[in-house]
Order: sequence, then structure tokens, then C-alpha cells
Amino acid sequence: MEHLHPDDREAAQHQHDREINDDGEFYFNAFRMRNTLDAYRHYEIHGFKVFNNHDEPVKLVGNLIDVEDKYRLSEMEDKHRYHLNTMLDNAFVRTILLDKDSRIIGLDGKTKKILIEHLGYNPISKKSFFTDIISDYDLLKFSIIDRVLKKGQEYRNELYLDLFENSSTCYDTLCKPILDYSKEIDGYVFYFFDLSGKIRLQQEVKSFQNKLITAHHFTNNVLSQVADESKHPIYNLLTTTKGIFEEESNFKLEDNLSENQIQGGLQLMKSIDEIINNVEFEHLFFTSQKSIDLALMLQNMTANSVVKANQENIDFSFDNFDKLVLVNADPVFLRQSLSNVLNLLFTICVNQKLTIWSRINNNQAQIMVKSLAPQKAHSQIESILDAHHASRTRETDIFRPLGEGIPFAIKYLEGINGSVRISNNDDGSCEFTMSFPLV
Repeated sequence: MEHLHPDDREAAQHQHDREINDDGEFYFNAFRMRNTLDAYRHYEIHGFKVFNNHDEPVKLVGNLIDVEDKYRLSEMEDKHRYHLNTMLDNAFVRTILLDKDSRIIGLDGKTKKILIEHLGYNPISKKSFFTDIISDYDLLKFSIIDRVLKKGQEYRNELYLDLFENSSTCYDTLCKPILDYSKEIDGYVFYFFDLSGKIRLQQEVKSFQNKLITAHHFTNNVLSQVADESKHPIYNLLTTTKGIFEEESNFKLEDNLSENQIQGGLQLMKSIDEIINNVEFEHLFFTSQKSIDLALMLQNMTANSVVKANQENIDFSFDNFDKLVLVNADPVFLRQSLSNVLNLLFTICVNQKLTIWSRINNNQAQIMVKSLAPQKAHSQIESILDAHHASRTRETDIFRPLGEGIPFAIKYLEGINGSVRISNNDDGSCEFTMSFPLV
């Protein structure tokens, strides 16, 4: 016993006693022992017991095997496994590690917690197949990805997935095959970077830029009709465009809009409000008109609407006109007006259902929008009606008329002989009906 490592002597003795007292014929023990170079190494004894006539063990016959390399390899595997688990647990992107049969063998900490709560069990411990935990919505996408990975190629794209959240979320997805030393596929690793914040920001920036385009378009319309109007609101409108369209700007990193654009845009909105609210100038808002294919305009707006609906987890459906539908309007103002109505509904219908359909009725093109908004949205609808009433009394500047609120949209649509009807139904739904005279 003096040759054994001091920390192993007691455990080795207990193991020896258990083996001797056991009825079986085989014997096993393991410990660290000093070798001829006076260094401790791991050894294992594999042998069997020799019994006398009374079935009592009288001696042992076995082999003393040096297993130092085995223990070192096991120690390295444990360390590697620990490092891998630590890396996965603290990964800042969603990470899924699969074996070559697509069983889940590793997850980042956040994803593991979400999946355990969602599935009711740990998919790693259960050795679940990846395809068993994803929805039918995601399965089609990963079937395509699987074919790419099976060829030994990586896959990268932006995907909307249901896997990690209760709603469809956009991820920058990178899927890579893991190759062994023979260049054969031995597993897969999936990385998912959440892009919902980025996409939301892009939509906000795009929406704001559309407002500026609308304002600039209005400026051009006014200038084409008024030569010298420096007395009242026209002068303000001219001076506020310089910081947006002419001066070099320092961009703000957090939202990609320059300081001049932000300030200038707010001033432009106020200047346009002053013109719309001025009885001498409001007619300039409606004079620029031409024939527009309303069905095509709606179709071009559909892509942004789908993205916005996905962001807000809205069950969105759209049934467009099935033929050419011509109306007289300014294309920029009409698009802005339609966007205002949709933006409001997307805001108040989060996690709800939003249905849009179209029809021709009494020589008018009608766009019907129905939303199942929560009860609290009823007060918001009432505020819209109040805002509409205020716009009739030329007080739209106390609201957010350009791009945000409904007064801008209603005032423009009514100015081109259209109409907007807002109603709350008994079933809790809200309906907007926009009508336009056909050309």
C-alpha cells in the first residue's frame, strides 16, 4: 500500500474488500501507484479470484495495466466537453449542435431554457431529432437547408422562424456541416442571430424617409403653382428643406438618420400642416392629380405590410383587386395616406388578426380593412374620430398628421372626392372603408 498514492489508498482498500467479499470470480481495482521512476501513474487491475474447497478466495491472478494515457485522454475529453458546454451556454447567438443523424447534442443556454419550457423535457438528454421539435412552418425551410448541408456546403440566409418564440421572428441564419478527419459529415452546427430589432429599425427609417419624400413632393407641387408667396407659410416650407436635401450631414449611428433630417423633417411636417390648415392655401394639397393604377400601388405596398405584420405577430391577409383599377390622385400623397391607415392598424392590432380586401361598388373602388383589436383600442379609435373632427376645423397640427395619424389621410382622400368611414362593430372589430371614384 505504501506505493499507492496517499489520496487513493483508502478508496483502493475499500474496493479491494468489496471485490473479495463479492461472490463473483472476477476482480477489478484502480488507483495511482508510484513506478520505477518514482512518478505516480494510473493503473488498473483486471483478474480473477482463486477459491479453495470451501469457496473462499485464497489468491488473486490478474494483470496490472498502465492506463495513464487512457486517463489523460479521458481528462482531456472532459475538459473539452466542459469548454464546449461553457461556450454554448454563453453564446450570444442562438446555437444548435447536431450529430450526423441530426440528433440534438448541444444548445446555447437561452435556447435550452426556452426549449425545455416549450417541450417539457431536455432535448439533449432525450437525444431528440431536430426535425421532431420544429413546426411544420419551419420544417419546409430546414428540408431545403438539409439538402444543401448534405452536399458539404454551408447555408446562410435571412429566415423567419417559429422555433424560439411564440411568433415568427427573422434571423440571420448560418448552418454549417462539421467534417471529420476523412472529410465526411460528422454533425452540424446552426447559428441564429435575431434581426427583429434591425428590421424594425429599417422599417422605421424607411417610413421616416417616405415622410420626407412626401413633404418634398408637396414642396415641389407648391412651388410649381406659387411664384412669390414669401409672406406666409410658403417661405417656411422653402427654408426647412435645405438641411435635409442640400447640406452635408453627420449621421447618427443609432438610427441612420442625420440630425438635420430629423429636425428638418419635423419642421417640414409643421410647415405642411400650416398650409393645409390655411384656407387660402389648402387647395394646393389636392391640385396635382393623374390616373393611378390603385391595384398596382396596393400590390407594391404588400411586401412591407407582410414584414410589419410578422414583426407584430399579426395574422395578416390581403385580397387585392383582380383587374386594372384607375383613380385620380397624386401618387405620393395617396401612398402616404394608405400607409398612414395601415401603420395605425398595425400599431393597435399587435397579436391580432388584420384582413384587407377590395371591391368595386357603385362606380367606386373600395378598400376594406377589418381588424380584431383589443378592447383598449376602442379608445384609440375614438381619438381617431376626434382627430378627424379636428381636421375639419383646421386643427390637424395638434395631432401627428404626416405619416403617423389619420387626419392627413382623411383630409387628402376627401379632398380628391374620396371618403374614409371608420366603425366599431359589435363583435369588437374595427373597420376602415376607403372609397375612391373611378376614372
